Amino acid sequence: MKQSPRAGAEASQAAIYRQVFEQRFQFMAVLDTGGIVVEINAAPVRRGLSREDFLGRHIGATPSFSSDPQWVGTWDARLAEARDARYPVSYEDVYTGPRGETRSADAVLSPVLGTDAETVEYFVLEAEDTTERLQVELALRASERRFHDFAESLPLMAWSTDAAGECDFLNRRWLDYTGAAPGQHHGWNWIDAVHPQDRPGLGDLWTAALASGDPVHCEYRVRQYDDAYRWFDLRITPVLGDEGQVTRWYGAALDIHEAHGLRSALQQRESQLSAALEAGEMARFSFDLEHRSLTSDATFAKLLAGPDGPFPADGVEGFADHVHPDDRGAWLRDVRRAFDQDTPTFFIEFRVLAAQGRPARKLGARGRVTFDEFGKPCSIAGVVFVLAGGVLVDPRD
Repeated sequence: MKQSPRAGAEASQAAIYRQVFEQRFQFMAVLDTGGIVVEINAAPVRRGLSREDFLGRHIGATPSFSSDPQWVGTWDARLAEARDARYPVSYEDVYTGPRGETRSADAVLSPVLGTDAETVEYFVLEAEDTTERLQVELALRASERRFHDFAESLPLMAWSTDAAGECDFLNRRWLDYTGAAPGQHHGWNWIDAVHPQDRPGLGDLWTAALASGDPVHCEYRVRQYDDAYRWFDLRITPVLGDEGQVTRWYGAALDIHEAHGLRSALQQRESQLSAALEAGEMARFSFDLEHRSLTSDATFAKLLAGPDGPFPADGVEGFADHVHPDDRGAWLRDVRRAFDQDTPTFFIEFRVLAAQGRPARKLGARGRVTFDEFGKPCSIAGVVFVLAGGVLVDPRD
């Protein structure tokens, strides 16, 4: 008998539905009103089970639940709940797998009504194994908990942001210092605690880091709960994902207020000392004998080589190349005598060669050789100065 077009279309549609049913990654089963499995898709077969493990059995007695007889009663109660509700009901289950392992799943039980739209003829159960996902989530939560515990134990302010730079965690040290309530400085609100003069620079630096993915290191002032400001050393580091993209940022700020004040005072005194030495035509130098490196101020090169003359010093011998030939022997002798721990200081009078045929200048140099714990000379430090009116003057006099 020839099949009618309508019957053919319905058969084709049924075949499509069947194919979708079989290929679903999640477990699907059709249950009768008593909870007996009448059909399943291929999902459990892909996990090494067979259709016979399910077909004709109560859903609570199938491999996922058979280790605990109480599951039959649990599923009967769920069938009654879905029948009365007339809409899908969802559940989160933890159960013992077929190999004795603990697994988790999300299940949805849907009643299917008959043509009268009142009577439940069967149920469709769809379940997704969430064991691996849950394990990842638990591991992530544990990792975040460890970070929070670690951050709370630090004697400095610490925080984290998402990839876009929105702050989502501040440790107790930050809250206690600023007097902020939990959550008050989340997002970008933390910048309210930064000194007004430091906000533009820090904001620009942070914005640039978010665009480039580069770490941040700077110093800035943060307002304390009593409205006083203190200096902090700030470091923010990105956390990269598998493909090199920034996934989070972690930051920490160390209180350096006293050190910052001392450094500022030292820099001021250093500037004053350099100005005084320059005014008196004096210059400081330090020579590292091990690394053969010279450290000096700007006046030093001018005194030895003239305003436009070079000074490529290389060791004591290189330094001596700028001494007048008639004074060079005595210069080397007096310096080398200071290499003896019994006579570590020297005061030398000498003429220095000048660039472009200028007359030789008369200088004095006073210095000291320092020694390491084994008595080996390690550095020479001292000052060079112009002798007043060409007269050799010892600055100790």
